[in-house]
Amino acid sequence: RSPSRGLGDVYKRQKLNLGFILNVIYYFVIQNKFKNKFNLSFKNFVYLICLVLNEKPKIILTINDVSLVYQTLVFNFPNIKCLAIQNGNKTRKDLRKIINHDIYFTYGDYEKKLFKSLNIKYNKIIPVGSFYAQKIKDIKLPKRKNLYDICMISQYQQSHTKEKKIYSMIKSIETMSMLLSKLVNNSKLKICIILRENSKEEINFYKQYFDINKKNIFFIRTPNNKSCYKYLFQSEICISFYSSLIKEALGFRRKAFFMDFTKRNFFNEKEKSLIIYRNNSFINFKKFFNKIYNMTEEEFFKKNSKKIHFYMSNFYLNKPNTIINKLLEVNNE
Repeated sequence: RSPSRGLGDVYKRQKLNLGFILNVIYYFVIQNKFKNKFNLSFKNFVYLICLVLNEKPKIILTINDVSLVYQTLVFNFPNIKCLAIQNGNKTRKDLRKIINHDIYFTYGDYEKKLFKSLNIKYNKIIPVGSFYAQKIKDIKLPKRKNLYDICMISQYQQSHTKEKKIYSMIKSIETMSMLLSKLVNNSKLKICIILRENSKEEINFYKQYFDINKKNIFFIRTPNNKSCYKYLFQSEICISFYSSLIKEALGFRRKAFFMDFTKRNFFNEKEKSLIIYRNNSFINFKKFFNKIYNMTEEEFFKKNSKKIHFYMSNFYLNKPNTIINKLLEVNNE
């Protein structure tokens, strides 16, 4: 590094620090203009506000659409364009926290329906499919070699067992585990259970239903979201309560469905279809499962293509990152 460049970097840092300090002072002069609506720590709240005051961005962009940091900035800077990319399956509980978006990039039209039903304000919703799944596809698409008949995506959380508001969620996961274990324990079907917390408590929860001494039941510890995709592509059918991985599996044209026994539309649409199973009868479930199991992927996709695209826009045809980048370029101009 040349001496002149080094001095220039020091000057820029000093200038930034001085500007930031001045904005901290300015914040305390006008602090009544800002509200810590989402109860961030005082230090984090002041830092965020002063950072935006100092940098004066034209756009605030997030890939975590329910982030309280993002929501705090959206609330306090209504004149700055705020763009959010959906980062997971959304429930009515999640979406009630959202205040406003200028532009919201969603999985599909399903979120439009949710926003409308909850009276959530936005300027524009653009269905783009899964940004993350598209990136995984572009890096390296896993080989379609089925090592398992079923991939069950766990959504167990220890904290949920103590929350009355989502008691129905735990009961639904228990019913799903009971039906699947009855199907698997007395057959040669292989099931891999992708763990969420990777904890003893989570494994002990599923031990109540699955006979772990059998060689057709596998608990999979996943260090990150990326590793989950490997098992989606190694399984004949993917099943979960309401995980976004099901919608992404459908986007990849894999056979997948939700199992929801809440009798409500809080987590999934209140309907019966080949994508959402709601009947807690084992006889009915076995018929439903076998029907899908005996279909080819192409048959399953054709029967459900309209609903699949409703949930997950085609990220093969319209790449999410291309759509998002084009929009950012227009705004930058």
